[in-house]
Amino acid sequence: MQCKQQRWQKWWGLVLWVCIGLIGWVGLAAAQTADSEVTIERFPVELNGEVLFEIEENVGSFSAEERAQAITQRLQTIAADESIAPDDLEIEELNGVIGIEFKGQIILTLTPADAQAAGRSLSALALKYRELIRTGIVDYRTARTPRSLIRGGIYALVATTALSLLLYGMGRIFPWLYRLINRGRGSYLPSLRIQRMELLPADRIADTLLGLAKLSRTLLTITLLYFYTTLVLSFFPWTKQAGVIMLGYVLANLQQMWGAFIAYVPIAFSTNMRYSYIGRK
Repeated sequence: MQCKQQRWQKWWGLVLWVCIGLIGWVGLAAAQTADSEVTIERFPVELNGEVLFEIEENVGSFSAEERAQAITQRLQTIAADESIAPDDLEIEELNGVIGIEFKGQIILTLTPADAQAAGRSLSALALKYRELIRTGIVDYRTARTPRSLIRGGIYALVATTALSLLLYGMGRIFPWLYRLINRGRGSYLPSLRIQRMELLPADRIADTLLGLAKLSRTLLTITLLYFYTTLVLSFFPWTKQAGVIMLGYVLANLQQMWGAFIAYVPIAFSTNMRYSYIGRK
């Protein structure tokens, strides 16, 4: 019986060390990937909370950011005017540049630099952008019809129900998990040993797992609430842009929290082992 328990402790220790090593490796790989990423500065042209295309080239004294903002404002004005038919958009070429316009009103000017950055010919890029603009205007107006708004309300109700069920389930599962960990002290959660040396007592293993479980519940709850809010905002055209911005903010914070969680696990185990060693002395 004692031999069997020793084998179990040996395998338990091996599993713990493998898990810690894998978590550390994942965190290091993610950090190296983030450091190696090279970003090209592009500025989105948006309509109805959707990115139609991006601008990355300057034109004269206008920066790429200023161009994107000006195009976005013009598209907002045109899309809100029901008297303008999306199919009336025209393409005009003059002196090596192409303009997308409506009845002489220029919406967007494309230069050879834009075509080179996009990897297309100037005429092909103009045709593509005109179609994207036309589709964007149609979607903008469709999203504001009574039918779309009613559908958004139904989706919001479904999302609220799903969130309530998930939170209720978490309220039942996590307390059960806490009790399971506490019952495992000294039984199926034995101390971590290497031969006769005790690296981590069972109580500290249980406390660490309990802390990780509580932290996981907190992070999961925050994540669900953030995604729920973002999802509901995306169902309505007036709040869709806010939902997109919030989603970007949420994803950035989740990445930071995940990195902190990855860094916490090895530190927690090493700290507990150090305290355990000091306690034995």
